[in-house]
Amino acid sequence: MTLAQSALVRGCWSSDSLVDGMKRTISSIAWVLAAIGLLFAASAGGAAAEDWPQWKFDSGHSGNVPQRRVATPLGLLGAVPLSDAVLTAPAVAGGRVVAVDASGTAFSFDAATLRPLWKHVPEGGPANCNNVSSPAIAGGYVHYGTTAGYYYVLDAATGRLVRKIDCGEPIFSAPVVHAGRVYFATLGSRVYALTPAGKTCWTWNFVRRVLDFRGDRWSGGDWLRHKQGRVTWRDQFCCPIDIAAYGRYVNEKTNDRHVWCRDARDGSLVWQSEPVLSSVNVVSLGRRFLFSNASGRDGHVLDRQTGKIVSRFNFGYACTRFTLSEP
Repeated sequence: MTLAQSALVRGCWSSDSLVDGMKRTISSIAWVLAAIGLLFAASAGGAAAEDWPQWKFDSGHSGNVPQRRVATPLGLLGAVPLSDAVLTAPAVAGGRVVAVDASGTAFSFDAATLRPLWKHVPEGGPANCNNVSSPAIAGGYVHYGTTAGYYYVLDAATGRLVRKIDCGEPIFSAPVVHAGRVYFATLGSRVYALTPAGKTCWTWNFVRRVLDFRGDRWSGGDWLRHKQGRVTWRDQFCCPIDIAAYGRYVNEKTNDRHVWCRDARDGSLVWQSEPVLSSVNVVSLGRRFLFSNASGRDGHVLDRQTGKIVSRFNFGYACTRFTLSEP
């Protein structure tokens, strides 16, 4: 069981009158820290806390942590109030838990006592809704993105804003911490490589580099002029998923039906996979293979070095988040 799987959310809301436009009032939302049981459950070596610095633990988002031991039964240790529903996984490092709720607000709590440490409210107003970018902790900094299009780097100890990047489009992907850098992708398929403190090392623009499109990617009129005719599904460019990294490589899945592998150092292309029809969800990386699956559609196992498809299957799984374990 992963930390993300063990985190629970409970809440309720009531709507105001129809005259007020069905505005929602969050009456009670709490992030239930059952996940802390993974960190402080009795173990053979005592009860020392273990870090979980990013979504699904490692930069490959494999979710495979065989060296960890979970003592059962798991149970509720406490609950703390946030400002909205929780659609992300928490990050844990240095005795602190960091969570981001659906409004894009980041919270930090003491992992042992649940005492609030700091809170960061993002810019963007109503555009901050249904945030799904899970936070990551790297080198004493918290990283996360918002649906309002801002990417934040905060001091993990104080919550102080260190850097803000206005990406101009929503960010759905969780940051990837790998080899001294942090990577993330925007919904418009722009990939960023940053230092832990937030300095940009390189960027890669899929729409410009691959599709050779230089207009407003969110304008239907610009696309019609560019195509000089009909725009089809083959012109999709959105990256609504999480990217992953392993060794020297960063992997991204875009809606053009390919997995892309780029050099983590400078963003140069290493390989582009064969078409992976309908696989528009998360890429999980292992030592030799990577896996991509679409909800209810095809799953693909690819060779990590070449991008060649080595296996394709369809069991009809609705799940799009997998743990990857290799022999």
